[in-house]
Formats: sequence, structure tokens, C-alpha cells
Amino acid sequence: MRERLTARGLCPAGAPERFVRASVLRTLAQWEIAPSPDLVAELTQDGLLACRTRRHAPHIQNFPRYYAAMLRGLVTQHCKRLQREQQRLRRIVKIFELTFLLEVTPPPIAALHLVFRPPVTDTHRQ
Repeated sequence: MRERLTARGLCPAGAPERFVRASVLRTLAQWEIAPSPDLVAELTQDGLLACRTRRHAPHIQNFPRYYAAMLRGLVTQHCKRLQREQQRLRRIVKIFELTFLLEVTPPPIAALHLVFRPPVTDTHRQ
């Protein structure tokens, strides 16, 4: 794949993986998302696959610019998806906190009298 992408001058850095990885890291930094190794590896592979599938497009004149824009869009979609998932998770945590109060509040004294009442014996005989 490297020979095909660099042979036509499609990759300015000479190494497609470095070009895609740099584009991924740049876009993640713009979205202020911490680049974990797994996330960067996944997005780099997705980007390389996207570049490979579009390498024979006859209407493209400037491949490096086209690839940069395409990769930016691909990573942006992933970042938006991550933000939606984080918002959904925050809502679930908030619901959990409201439903199950984390602080244990002692019951009022009147409630304690009901719980620890001496047993009533049946003294009335028929």
C-alpha cells in the first residue's frame, strides 16, 4: 500500500501511516480529546483504509489536501460520537445519583421507636 500511495505523490510525508497519524493527532488536539494509544491506532487504521479506497479517484487533483480534509472529517465524526456517548453517560450517572442517594441519612427518632418497639403480647384471653 505504501508504494501505491507514495508512487503517485499522494502522500507528502512519504509514509502514509505517519501522514494519517499526524492528521489524526492534530484533529484530536483541536477537539481537546486525550489521544489514547488504542484510539489513535483505530483512527489511523480507519484513515489508511479510507485513503486506500479513494486512491484512484480521477477527479482529485491535489491528493494531500483531499486526504487531509477527508481525514479531518472522519476523525471529527468519531469525536462527535465520543462526545454524545460521554453526555449520555453523564446523564445516566446523574440519574443514578438522584435515585440512589450516596449519603446515608439516619432515620428520624420517631421512626426508630417504630422499629425497636417491644413486642406486643396478647394478654387478652377469651
